[in-house]
Amino acid sequence: AWAERFQQYGITSVPHGGAEAVVASVGGARAHLVALVVDDRRYRMAGLKDGEVAIYDDLGQSVHLTREGIVIKGAGLPLAFVDCPVVTMDGDLEVAGNVRDHTSTMQGMRDIYNDHHHGGPGPTPGMN
Repeated sequence: AWAERFQQYGITSVPHGGAEAVVASVGGARAHLVALVVDDRRYRMAGLKDGEVAIYDDLGQSVHLTREGIVIKGAGLPLAFVDCPVVTMDGDLEVAGNVRDHTSTMQGMRDIYNDHHHGGPGPTPGMN
């Protein structure tokens, strides 16, 4: 590496060739360069409002903390929760696509439920 590069704790990246950097020489020694800030305006997100924050990459994936809430963009790639024995949510879940467990779809589960009958008063199962 042509310069030592420090990163914020908990955030790491590997910039593409051609990224820009602000570099300082430690003690004026050109042999000991330190990259203070690295940016790549080719991929930087635009249009953020005052106070907003985003993490993004060159593929278009991002986590954007907007004034209206958090927006996660997957750029057409899957989002995986890995090594999470429990996922907890205290609000409603809205899904535009299918909800599947490892063996079936939500529609399959509905079909099984709708075909389930209990004994007792009411119409005879299978009779119209």
